[in-house]
Amino acid sequence: MNNVSTDLTHRALTQFSSAILTMQGGDDLERLVVALWAELSTLGLNMRYCGINILDEEAQQLSLYGVHEKGLLVAQQIPFGARLGVEGFPDFTYALELFKEGKPLRYPLKTSVLLQWLQKLRILGIPIKGPDPQVSYEISDVLQVPFKYGSIQLAREMETPFDEEALKIIQDFAQLLAFGYARYLDLIKLEEQNKELRVGLAADRMHAEVLAMKKSGDWGKVVSVMRKELLELGVKFTGCSINVIDEQAWLFRQHMILPSHIRKTFDPGHPFQVIDAETDLFILERPMESGKVPFPPAMKAWKNKTVLRRVVEGEERRRIAERSMQSMGFKISPLEVYPRLLLDIPFSQGLISLAAAAPGDLTEEDEAILQQMAQAISVAYARFLDMRELEQKNRELREAQAQLVQAAKLAAMGQLVAGVAHEINTPLGTINSNFDVTARVLGRIRAALPALKKERAEELSKLLDTVQPLLSLNRVACERIIHIVRDLKNFARLDEAEFKMANLNEDIETTLNLLQHELKDRIQVIKQFADLPPIPCYPNRLNQVFMNLLINACQSIQGKGQIKIATALVDHQVRISISDTGTGITKEHLDKIFDPGFTTKGVGVGTGLGLSISARIIQDHKGTIEVESEVGKGTTFAISLPVSISRHATENLM
Repeated sequence: MNNVSTDLTHRALTQFSSAILTMQGGDDLERLVVALWAELSTLGLNMRYCGINILDEEAQQLSLYGVHEKGLLVAQQIPFGARLGVEGFPDFTYALELFKEGKPLRYPLKTSVLLQWLQKLRILGIPIKGPDPQVSYEISDVLQVPFKYGSIQLAREMETPFDEEALKIIQDFAQLLAFGYARYLDLIKLEEQNKELRVGLAADRMHAEVLAMKKSGDWGKVVSVMRKELLELGVKFTGCSINVIDEQAWLFRQHMILPSHIRKTFDPGHPFQVIDAETDLFILERPMESGKVPFPPAMKAWKNKTVLRRVVEGEERRRIAERSMQSMGFKISPLEVYPRLLLDIPFSQGLISLAAAAPGDLTEEDEAILQQMAQAISVAYARFLDMRELEQKNRELREAQAQLVQAAKLAAMGQLVAGVAHEINTPLGTINSNFDVTARVLGRIRAALPALKKERAEELSKLLDTVQPLLSLNRVACERIIHIVRDLKNFARLDEAEFKMANLNEDIETTLNLLQHELKDRIQVIKQFADLPPIPCYPNRLNQVFMNLLINACQSIQGKGQIKIATALVDHQVRISISDTGTGITKEHLDKIFDPGFTTKGVGVGTGLGLSISARIIQDHKGTIEVESEVGKGTTFAISLPVSISRHATENLM
């Protein structure tokens, strides 16, 4: 580097001293690293990375705080043994011995080696804050200059290595940094003295979040806040779970709050809820088994309201990790990052469980913090259950209201159809009668033609030939009107609102006839009907289901396509499947497809009640309705209805 003036160096050191003196808390260490980067940059050191490495010989751990062109990079409590077999990475113990002698450490480092090391740290579950360095060159010249608590680490291109002048400047900053880090430790000590107050404030924030709950989905926010408060308080854990023991339902529910990098690294097959950018919520539910689920010591701890601390090593740790892999659907084993300490704290409905990387990571002080959190979690879970029950009742009420509205519409439609049918049938009967009279009259005229003069007879014969096809077309049109009116009456079933025996093949045919305007010249209908016995049901309600499913199938087909309808009799059940070649339904929508009010058709197109009502009608007939779909290929609805069922069993439909 070019010679730097003494005044410029002095000014940079003064600015860095000011940054040290203005530190107010433990969080300011990162700000101090940024100040170090800024001041060294003003002196023309042209660094690509500038950081502070803290080496804790007693704990055998390294913490790094660095700055590069993409931002801050922070990783704490990295074990000295965490070189992880990465070739070309320095040995921390050797570096520490060198620093004790006041000697700097210099070595070339490949960018790929650094990125490989950072990735392995993440797999071990060591949190790394900030983006990885992204540089265009392959090898860096790395210089570490010692100070009392560790080293200043700088890196830049190998073609322009640090010279003696740069080393001297960095050593001057290292002397100041020793004072700066001592001040940082004093601030940390002061913060620890105030930790009791901070714990109280954290618990207050937890209770405030509980009181702010407005719906059952806010439960995820509460547990996410608990996780973040524990991290802010310095609790050293890698995973957190709320394990609910429901003795009434005999179910064990795990609400696992995990950092999002777990999902991104292990790609679980189990569904999850994204709470925020950093946190995911996984909910697993299993039947309880005496002596197995939950773990007997955990069950005992909950019953006795005592804390349970378990160190898991060796074969037990491997077995638990494999069980976790199966339950979560991980594609690779989590054994490398699986915790070695499990801590269970009881609350009213179960246990708060924390996992830690090392047996000594969770202290008795941490247990006391969790016990305060447990009070808020007890209230939160009780509110969650109450809200979920209320939401379920509201859903049922909306469904009942929707069914009442739909029933009223069907009744009104039935009355309208009956009135329209009567009004149409009366003039239609007259027209049909007149057809017969007209046909007979025209027949007599044709029979009298031979008695007329030839020219007159030929003229009348031509007129008769013109009229006859028109009469035939009119007769066909009238028959079509008669069929439409009959199908409308059969669909509405105004005279069949009672529980009775019905042939579902016939009902499906009737519904298809009413949808000819949707199907004509666009959709091919393939029917595979088996011989079905009449089944006991409310025909008008089942017609409503068939109409909903077929209309949805038609609307999902863009342009031309196919609808396949199959019926079968299997194990005393009538099976009906309706498949289409439409656009299909996305996976995230599939779970909500029967929810009241849910629709993908857009505002003003769908109410979101059709499938919800259809599902309730099938359930009330003691049947089942299932859906399978693949985007771009189509959707299949499968209905199963019992061949025999009592009227009393379907009283909800009345």
